[in-house]
Amino acid sequence: MNSAIVSVHDVMPSTMKEIAELLQLCSGYGIKRITLLVVPGLDWTVPMLDQLRYWQDLGYEIAAHGWSHKCGQKSDWYHR
Repeated sequence: MNSAIVSVHDVMPSTMKEIAELLQLCSGYGIKRITLLVVPGLDWTVPMLDQLRYWQDLGYEIAAHGWSHKCGQKSDWYHR
């Protein structure tokens, strides 16, 4: 039994193909505990959302990555 836990960041419309390949690779190694960190608010299509639901049905955990996939500029002395 494989005890690895995998967290996959940046699950978004532009990375769906790579995510599918990564999940297939993990499955080949017997890794079953996987959390998919999904970036909401992007151009998700119905088929892509169906794919996320399918992965969830397979046992992968779906979690929100964040509301925006951009970093703001910090200008105070503490952050410098």
